[in-house]
Amino acid sequence: MSGEEQPNGKWAPWWIYVPVILGSNYVKQSLVQDLPVVVNAVLTLALVGTLS
Repeated sequence: MSGEEQPNGKWAPWWIYVPVILGSNYVKQSLVQDLPVVVNAVLTLALVGTLS
């Protein structure tokens, strides 16, 4: 691949997003562990959508 900027608007390669999303999800889990599964799933989807 060349060093040209990719037109998709991402600021980093895909593998940079993985630890960011996993770390954010770990922190979220510790904060909302007593909430219902549906609320937890919605928060997870919102985090992934925001961080990627």
